[in-house]
Amino acid sequence: MVFSSKIAVLSALLGFCALGSSAVAAPRESTNEVVLAALPPGVELQVLNRYFFSQSNASGYHFSGWFLPDTWELQYNQEGVLGFVSKTSFPGSRPIYNCLISVPGKHPSPFTSTDANCEGYALNTLHGFTGYLSTTQIEGTVPLYRCRFVTGQPHHFDTHSPTCDGHPGTAMDGVLGYIFL
Repeated sequence: MVFSSKIAVLSALLGFCALGSSAVAAPRESTNEVVLAALPPGVELQVLNRYFFSQSNASGYHFSGWFLPDTWELQYNQEGVLGFVSKTSFPGSRPIYNCLISVPGKHPSPFTSTDANCEGYALNTLHGFTGYLSTTQIEGTVPLYRCRFVTGQPHHFDTHSPTCDGHPGTAMDGVLGYIFL
């Protein structure tokens, strides 16, 4: 799985979970130096976590959100921090939503979408609106890809990896937007 441990460490050390911050940590690849990138006007940062729930299969269920609904807390484990979304719109942003695909006899399969109508599926009423992402890559952001498992039940997950974290049997659906690190 491709999660930069820098994200979680920077979040904790620099306190960027606080809303209304005017800068975001942008780690440089060549050094351990942290550079603060200016945020667009109107951005209010909110951490976006990735959670996982296994149902005795390799793909399991993934959920991206800033909190777990109460009824899901015993089923999902936090895998890591994807980065930060904005709780408010800003110039050059678009909203993302948490949606659910009904799976007969099983837990619904959550997925993230830029479509307010959830691509014809149901909006997750416990965590529907997820936040805003930049529509273009700006300093301090990376692409947030949506991937899916191509066989079996419909399972999606969000990642920084254009190769879907190297999971066999996956395909990348595209870039949801650009997430702040």
